[in-house]
Amino acid sequence: MAIQLATNELSSVNDVPFRNLLISNFATTQEVLNELLTYQGNINKQLSTLTTNINTSVDGKLTEQDSALADKLKAQSQDLTERISHVIMGTDTDSIHAVLNKMILDGELRGQRGDAGKDGRDGLDGESAYQIWLDAGNVGSKADYLASMASSASILQGKTLDIIGDSYVANNGQPVSQTWHYKVANQHSMEYNNYGINGNGLITTKATGTPVVNRVGDMDSSADYVIVVGGKNDYNQQLAITDFKDGLANLIQELVGRFVGKKICFFTPWSIAEPGTMNIPLSQYSQAIEDVCGAYSIPCFNSAKRSGILAYNGSFRAKYFQTSNDSSHLNDAGHNLFVNPATKFLESL
Repeated sequence: MAIQLATNELSSVNDVPFRNLLISNFATTQEVLNELLTYQGNINKQLSTLTTNINTSVDGKLTEQDSALADKLKAQSQDLTERISHVIMGTDTDSIHAVLNKMILDGELRGQRGDAGKDGRDGLDGESAYQIWLDAGNVGSKADYLASMASSASILQGKTLDIIGDSYVANNGQPVSQTWHYKVANQHSMEYNNYGINGNGLITTKATGTPVVNRVGDMDSSADYVIVVGGKNDYNQQLAITDFKDGLANLIQELVGRFVGKKICFFTPWSIAEPGTMNIPLSQYSQAIEDVCGAYSIPCFNSAKRSGILAYNGSFRAKYFQTSNDSSHLNDAGHNLFVNPATKFLESL
């Protein structure tokens, strides 16, 4: 027996799409009910056949087994009858869930898309970070603002920096304000003391002026950071490496004694194209500085290995050095290249 649900009465519903949706839902429910009825009919057919076999059987054991199966089929048929009644009455939650799940899978429970809402009004533009900085009482250009943001979290901020050495420090007649060390100090509002002498050696007395090893006492002892840059003029004078190392050990002892607990570090010369007229290459002096610093636990930035300053390359020198034949003195653009590597190194001390 098939069930035909009364859905035609929904014709009185004025909302045509909604009416069609309800009819579709009832049709789905009807389909599930008829599937249950078909299953019940098959069970009843098996039950009838089994009953006939029981009545004609002469085997007592077979009759007992068939009787148990018959009881099971009767219970299933009765259960189906109750479920069908519950579905029709709307009280069989399992079947209702099955119907609903099928509707969801078929996309039949989605309602119509509503009308699009009106666009909201645009909000007012907020103040720029630069303007907020000015409103907080700061004074300066956008460049000043960016510099303050870059340096505000740095450990270097407001500290005192002493730097001593040769023309890498004094800048070979060009403004000291173009040097990387001056730029680092300026960006971080550091007090800056420059003790550079063009042509000066770290150890040798044959170069220009009193060597650095004998000038430590001239430096501001209150400095937080002490930078030593040199070695190129010791190389120019071909000072013996053993004498150079002995002098470096003395220099470090002088620095440690004057700047107790302060940040002391060395920077070596750039890597150059050797002219072929020197018995001892510049790389040996840079390595000697790194080795002696390591022996005394003093940080050293080996510029010959990790600076990114390619003094051995003619095209690089033409763009970033004071002249195309110069392999020691950076121009303003060249110094700018070294600001970030040097800053990160100093912040790591």
